[in-house]
Amino acid sequence: MASQASTPLPGKHLKAPVRVTKEPFHVYEPRATPTLARAFQTDPIMTYAINKVPKTLRPAALEKLMHLVLTTGLLKDATFYESGTLSTVEAEHPESAEAKYQCVGIFIPPGEKAQDLNARGWWVLIKHGLLPLTRRTGVNGLLRLVEEYPSVADPAKGKVFAKGEPYYYLLIVGTDPDHRGRGLCAAIIREHQKVLQETGIPIWLEASNRDAMAVYLKCGFERVAGEYLVGKGKCDSKGEKAKGTEATGSEIFPMVWWPVGYVKRKAQQ
Repeated sequence: MASQASTPLPGKHLKAPVRVTKEPFHVYEPRATPTLARAFQTDPIMTYAINKVPKTLRPAALEKLMHLVLTTGLLKDATFYESGTLSTVEAEHPESAEAKYQCVGIFIPPGEKAQDLNARGWWVLIKHGLLPLTRRTGVNGLLRLVEEYPSVADPAKGKVFAKGEPYYYLLIVGTDPDHRGRGLCAAIIREHQKVLQETGIPIWLEASNRDAMAVYLKCGFERVAGEYLVGKGKCDSKGEKAKGTEATGSEIFPMVWWPVGYVKRKAQQ
């Protein structure tokens, strides 16, 4: 069973309505995966995960990786969004406009962690191509995403959240490079913020570059204090293999959004 809702959002920076997609995975995934693969083709963290793969083969590896990210979202009961710019005709009746998938975003609900999978979850990922991808990236490539990355990002949560405090996690959001600068990412985030303002639940994310951080700041997110480096001693700031002084690692920027009127609990740190 499938349903779509389209909600035009106000604001001078938002030129496109956001559609909340609740379609079967086999409908959503084929359109969302290519968008994410294009969006993250130069992302430092994704590059770090697949930098063992020859550059000519990376687009295919990245597309398979994004397929697995989407599958993980499915396993975690995520909310899937897409957004796209509208033509003049479509803008007159946005509720009937076709889904564009120019930008896609996935939010995981409270109590779930992407890397925490049971045996069934890992088996599903294996059926969706985990082993062939791991043969390309090496086991270390997988571990960089499911172990190293969380070990860097998760401690920041203790600076803002109390133990057991619920929050939504922005697993991933990306805009096709041909459609950037049109407010599509911000539109998706603000759509979810509208929902969570009603329920009073914060949002957590990690920006993988300063440009992304700037977008999130405009959406009301706060940066968590501290320096958080992934791949230090193993990669440069772009995620490519490096040694010595060039192996600075790639910086990520943990951020949090609080609903208006939210009463913060005592943080763990």
